[in-house]
Amino acid sequence: MRAQERATDYQLALGWGAVMLLIGAGAWVVGMAIHNEALAAQVRPPEPIYYRATGVEMPAFEPCKEMKGQRDI
Repeated sequence: MRAQERATDYQLALGWGAVMLLIGAGAWVVGMAIHNEALAAQVRPPEPIYYRATGVEMPAFEPCKEMKGQRDI
């Protein structure tokens, strides 16, 4: 009978795999946080309101003539 070769060290491979998985999960969490903050910071104009009875689209916000020059800060 021949002597057996040393078995593959699966514990070491499993440990490195777990470390890489944790690093990847951490990077994903940080990336999603940055992504969500970037989406929240976007300013979108209000969508026009479609009046089905008349078939006319009107702006969602249109200040009266006296207030057009003034803006809230």
